[in-house]
Amino acid sequence: MNLSPKEQDLAQRLGVSTEALDMIKSTLHPDMGTITRGGVGEPEESFIPYRYVEDPYLPEDMALLKKIGEQYPQLKPMSDMAVVRFAKGPRYWDPLMTEDENRRNEKVMTAMRKYQALMSQESDDAVAAATGKVEFKVEAMAYGIEFKPDGTMQVHGTPPPKNDFVKSDEAADKYIEGLDKKYAGKELRPENRGKEFLALKFFSNDNSKPPADPRIPALRDKLAKLGYRIIERESSERTVRFKTHEELEKFLHAHEIAENHAGVEEQNPRQMQVIYPVDWQKDLANPEDAKTIVKQNPFSGNTDPARIEETIATLKQRVNASADAREHGQFFEILPGTTVKPTSDRKWLLTIPQRYSASLSVHTAVVAKIEGPGYELLTMANTRGYSPDLTRGQIIEQLKKWDQEYGISILHAEFSSVSVQFKKLPTDLDPLLKQMIEFCPGVARDGLLADPLRKSKTVHFTWP
Repeated sequence: MNLSPKEQDLAQRLGVSTEALDMIKSTLHPDMGTITRGGVGEPEESFIPYRYVEDPYLPEDMALLKKIGEQYPQLKPMSDMAVVRFAKGPRYWDPLMTEDENRRNEKVMTAMRKYQALMSQESDDAVAAATGKVEFKVEAMAYGIEFKPDGTMQVHGTPPPKNDFVKSDEAADKYIEGLDKKYAGKELRPENRGKEFLALKFFSNDNSKPPADPRIPALRDKLAKLGYRIIERESSERTVRFKTHEELEKFLHAHEIAENHAGVEEQNPRQMQVIYPVDWQKDLANPEDAKTIVKQNPFSGNTDPARIEETIATLKQRVNASADAREHGQFFEILPGTTVKPTSDRKWLLTIPQRYSASLSVHTAVVAKIEGPGYELLTMANTRGYSPDLTRGQIIEQLKKWDQEYGISILHAEFSSVSVQFKKLPTDLDPLLKQMIEFCPGVARDGLLADPLRKSKTVHFTWP
């Protein structure tokens, strides 16, 4: 399988052999990039996602969506809502903020990413300086947003106040300017600088979660013969959109994914009547218009006639009890490819085309060339004790001492744990056991004894 220019550049930059990269590509068909590990403030989300991701609308569907807002100003709030959610795919969106506030927030968050490591270093230094001098108190602040069947958006609890920089473009630009001035000329200390590793994102050909993907064990053995280690990380979900079923099939075939494992959903072609904006007193007084308001709301899920009537009765009670109709919600959803035609005052006919989407399990992994005992594994996992007194450097320093005396091989590493196999052991194990307990008190709690150690020559250190 031929490597793309981007993949060839990755191989050269990271020192990964093209043989290993070709082996990975032909097995997993992944997206390839880099992830920085072993430093502070690493923006892993820049390549490896942690959460559910929805692809943006197809370009032609996004163009139609924007056209609706331009052609019919009355519908712009609904088209803007969809643009905010789907223009860029994965992005932060707060339903309690306006489109402009969300745009400014994303602008500032993007500007902050390049300083994230410096900000983390600054924060760690402040915590280290304050340790033993002040008492840190964290107050819980929980809130949630509930979309009710009638479209009401109800906020539970007290949401945090909005940042000042979302209030105007000038405020956002001023905040970014302040960041640039604050961190100009500042650098990470050597111990806080991370190292780039090859990172992979690939679709699972079943619904398994790491480390259950059946392709990985065989690939791991093949890479090990070339001196490489592949470590699976988090899995997430991604929704991919298609215009036709043929496009969907082609995509799944290329990634060797069975359609019954892809969570395929079909957007059925249909026409739908909606009312917007809603005149609550007038529209609820008309039985057919009242039903339309309930049915058009994507959060209602109401198809049963009796339930529809119940919802209408509830809406009437709330409208009669409140002068502010906005709190009752008046949502409808503009689906991909939808076109709109006005039929009368505030009434619209939506023509919804056929579309397909697939919800897929996205697995991630990190690959590196491993030499000697495998200290790179600790960097890949950013291993450190939970206590600020135990750094990754100190862990590696102790492991190097044991390697000089006995020879070791690092089998596996996580954020707060490492598994080590000794090549030889002393006749008298007591001094070594004492060192291990001082190094990691958890081994005593886990029942580390001389006989099991002598039999397996393996110890699993965990720092709670």
